[in-house]
Amino acid sequence: MKLRCLVLFCSLLALPFSLYSQDVINQDSLKIYEDERMRNYDQESGPVSTHVEITTSNNLNQAYYEFNFGVALLQLDQSSYFPFPGVSWLWGKKFHLSNSTFCDIEAGLALPSLFTGKIGLGISINKFEFTFGVRPWPLHLYFQPKLATTERGDWILSFEISPYSFSNKFESESMYSNGIINFGYRWNMKKK
Repeated sequence: MKLRCLVLFCSLLALPFSLYSQDVINQDSLKIYEDERMRNYDQESGPVSTHVEITTSNNLNQAYYEFNFGVALLQLDQSSYFPFPGVSWLWGKKFHLSNSTFCDIEAGLALPSLFTGKIGLGISINKFEFTFGVRPWPLHLYFQPKLATTERGDWILSFEISPYSFSNKFESESMYSNGIINFGYRWNMKKK
């Protein structure tokens, strides 16, 4: 299980770079493209793959740095819970799929987990924005509303719940955390 979490996290780190490639980001919607070989498919060549590419509007995409501090509710046995502080410094990118939907990906350094990351899908309505997603390490599901926007970035809040809250099978993957509450700030990077 630990190996699967590590592979998932490494994939999360590589995803922003693969999504940034100009071959992928060149239009304004999510499209499914058939492999070029599909046109020349015959029975002898075997099955042909189909792949999904996320294409976005370049002028809406936003890279950022993010600093968070928060508290995790740890549970080391059935009856004892205690709060534990944490901080993180992340690099992220928000890919707008349309005017009102986006994919938000971030990864970076954290204490006490050493590294962390999140990937989520969000909705933006006027100035209100929120994201639902997963933090692969330590494993949590999250809801993240944007609280306020400033000239240089955004104030955010994150409410997270771990599968360890429901099953002891995920204690090490969640670092014994039942949930996390984070408060942070995103500094938008200037667009080139």
